[in-house]
Amino acid sequence: MRVHPSDDDRRAVLRLQREGAFDPHDQGRRRDRGLRIAFGGPGRPFKLDRPGVTGDGFANDRPPIGDQARFSQAPSGQCLRDERGGEFGEQLGAGARALHHRLDVGMVNCMNASVSALRSEAKRNAIVARTLEWWESRRRALAWRAAPGETPDPYRVWLSEVLLQQTTAQAATPYFQTFIAKWPRVEDLAAAPGEAVISAFAGLGYYSRARNLHACAKEIARRGGRFPSEEADLRSLPGVGAYSAAAIAAIAFGRQTAPVDGNIARILARLLAIEEPIAQAKSEIASAARALAPSHRAGDFAQALMDIGATICRPRNPDCAHCPLVQDCAAFRTEAPEAFPRRARAKVKPCREGAVFFARRSDGAFLARRRPPHGLLASTVELPGTPWTSEGSRERSVSAAPVTARWRRLPGTVGQVFTHFALKLTVYAAAFEGGAPEGHFWVASDAVGEAGFSNMMRKAVDHALKQE
Repeated sequence: MRVHPSDDDRRAVLRLQREGAFDPHDQGRRRDRGLRIAFGGPGRPFKLDRPGVTGDGFANDRPPIGDQARFSQAPSGQCLRDERGGEFGEQLGAGARALHHRLDVGMVNCMNASVSALRSEAKRNAIVARTLEWWESRRRALAWRAAPGETPDPYRVWLSEVLLQQTTAQAATPYFQTFIAKWPRVEDLAAAPGEAVISAFAGLGYYSRARNLHACAKEIARRGGRFPSEEADLRSLPGVGAYSAAAIAAIAFGRQTAPVDGNIARILARLLAIEEPIAQAKSEIASAARALAPSHRAGDFAQALMDIGATICRPRNPDCAHCPLVQDCAAFRTEAPEAFPRRARAKVKPCREGAVFFARRSDGAFLARRRPPHGLLASTVELPGTPWTSEGSRERSVSAAPVTARWRRLPGTVGQVFTHFALKLTVYAAAFEGGAPEGHFWVASDAVGEAGFSNMMRKAVDHALKQE
């Protein structure tokens, strides 16, 4: 089988061997004589069975995928010829001729095979069945999930999906438990003061979600406490986007939809070995998700994929040996699944600077204020400070402090990276026994966790408390 000198077709041949094109009973050295690859010179044997080449596969990594299925069905005993009339030394079957053609036109790649697999109804059904079978015994026990056989509560599903945005299940769990303890029904959440909702949300970031959460609860309460079951109707609710609507419709109501979060996007990018970063491959990933969404148990399937992404198909060090999708995964076949999804070039984020002022009374309480109701970290509690600018050094004068005191600059800084910029804050501290100025209030040092500080401001408070 002659190929271009610059091509590396070893992987394709190995995959062909693994997927059954060769006679499984013919394990001898005849393979060496039958397959000779010329690399710009006289042909030499390409030893498929030499140590370190084939490696050890998984027991279920044998069936063919996609349009390569015809390899395993090739009639034996057929003599193969290339386009120039040359003849292989062995009679390998019609499947090898198909591979020879694919090599010749440069079409051998894992992604094509995987895409073809998803176009096959039988293959899609098999993927869904294996995924659900895996989930039956390995599903995560999460605070918001209905137990097996239990009807999901749309309120809990919706609340969990809002809290889980941009964070992990582990981080979201205590917030969910707090919300359910304070507001067990959506009507209770709707009746809560907005500041109480913001405070309960503090630390999760993206505080527009808290405002939308409250607004959505009010809308559902106005409708009698019933969530709509259709994806399109869910999207009309405040703060419910495409993913959340699909997830709620699938999990709470069993609709055949295809939610795609970060975990699922990573799984599908690997399943198809997509060569583009996720941001550029959204359409292809969404199409794959729709193709796989089953008409029965759509919510279970979506949650199973979420669990696979969180526990097995991790961004780093994926545990492919225990993945139910391994035999269909094109990234696994590349032998470097962690290289997918492809990474986009990181953009350098601008840096902003500012200062905050920690004025503390003798009883330990310190001054704070609430941010405006709109914009970044809206309605959260913060230490008083200067604006955050790219020229922060000009703004860090103690003349911007909320009260007159003997301010001293604390060693070091605190920082956080936001979506569009990185922030670095200098902390000033002083003792102060006067009254709180207008727009400010006192916070007890043991009430920091309940006051509604953002993560950034908690860092600043902790930095000041440690220094003091």
